[in-house]
Amino acid sequence: MAVAAALSVFIAQGKTADELAILASLFDLMRSNIALMALNAASDDLQPNLGNTGSAADRADYFDSLIGPGS
Repeated sequence: MAVAAALSVFIAQGKTADELAILASLFDLMRSNIALMALNAASDDLQPNLGNTGSAADRADYFDSLIGPGS
């Protein structure tokens, strides 16, 4: 945690508020993608071949049930 805080301070130095907002959005997007990849790997154990069956809406509903409502 301390390393992440130190890295955040280092990255933020000399940046404008707009640049920091863009970086925050980028890191939020990366967090979401990593979470979805982890859930996808876990769901393969729970429901094998889910990606090959059902509609896209069914898969979206399943993943929404795992991660909760969108922000």
